[in-house]
Amino acid sequence: MESYDDDWTDGQRALYDECHRAGGEWAGDPDTPTEEVQHVIDLGQADDDSRADAETDYPPLVDAVTAATGENLTSVPASHHDPGFRGFVDGVRDATADEVFGL
Repeated sequence: MESYDDDWTDGQRALYDECHRAGGEWAGDPDTPTEEVQHVIDLGQADDDSRADAETDYPPLVDAVTAATGENLTSVPASHHDPGFRGFVDGVRDATADEVFGL
């Protein structure tokens, strides 16, 4: 499900789409531990106000944004306003069955 901000550029929308796809594939991989999927879901449910200007270095998320941007990153803004972060966590959430994690 596309969940863009109205003011995002085409590039930000493309980043969201790439990270959404990567998050869905990562969550759907049978080798991905359920605890890690739950961790990403928890990241996605946290309120941006409680994080302030937090960054996350969670490897699957950073790897997805690195692959999508072609830039060598070590962290990603942990904010729903960031298209990479939001795309990845939305992809994980969309790929995860509601009854599995009580979404």
